[in-house]
Amino acid sequence: MIRTSKKPNFNKRVIILLFLVQCLMISSLIRYSFGSSNHSLRTSSISILIYTQYADINNELQNTKDSITAGYGAFVSEDLLDYNNLATELQGHKIFLIPEQEFGNPPLFQTIGENWKDILYNFTYNGGIVILLDGSGDSFHIFNSSELMLIEGCVSNLDGNMLEVTALDDPLASHVYSTFNAPSATKSFITSEVISVVEYNSNPVVIHKEIGNGHLILLGFDFFEVNADINIILGNAISLGDNNSSDVIPGYEIFFIIGISIISVGILILRKKLLHINSN
Repeated sequence: MIRTSKKPNFNKRVIILLFLVQCLMISSLIRYSFGSSNHSLRTSSISILIYTQYADINNELQNTKDSITAGYGAFVSEDLLDYNNLATELQGHKIFLIPEQEFGNPPLFQTIGENWKDILYNFTYNGGIVILLDGSGDSFHIFNSSELMLIEGCVSNLDGNMLEVTALDDPLASHVYSTFNAPSATKSFITSEVISVVEYNSNPVVIHKEIGNGHLILLGFDFFEVNADINIILGNAISLGDNNSSDVIPGYEIFFIIGISIISVGILILRKKLLHINSN
């Protein structure tokens, strides 16, 4: 009597399971790479130094961080608690974010700007990104006294007014509607700075200035209230740090794609072996 060996019934189930796993990984890759047009995918989280000494840490600061996550993605940050320590703590960061310093005043901001003048210029000129937020305070005086930007005045309380994107090709305007409503505590600036990205009545609300290899950005929002448009604008500003970085592969997270590639090849080889076993 000749015995016949049964082909393992589980082989077919294993192949189906592996196929489903592979489909799941591919769909995850597609969703991760293209799910958000504002996320600049990278090999590591971008590092942001955030000046918090006179900021509203309970509301506006947290909203700002949430806005970065919504408009950009994952990031790591460190708080600068004393403006005198900027030179030391700025090392290792790509971006210096200055939320609205709600509990400061113009004379204090003048002192801070004078203290930071050379530090900010060198940081920006060598490829750093400096972002200042100011919707209802006077934080813009930091840029004035550092002589990086000249703001002659401002128009506050633009809440609910229609803002217009005037520099559609600027990276800060990417994926932003051509017009959108100003959130609470929005202001425009009176200035001769030429790179105006978003305006109200011909006065800039969003200013983008290049210095050397870096960028200087002034946003007339304090992020007490947020909407999708200012999330995107802030996310685009953060993304400028990716564009200056050599560790970026546009559209893909390098470790993620390498891992999926290795696993996919392994699955294909295993499927072939299982099919070969079934055919014998």
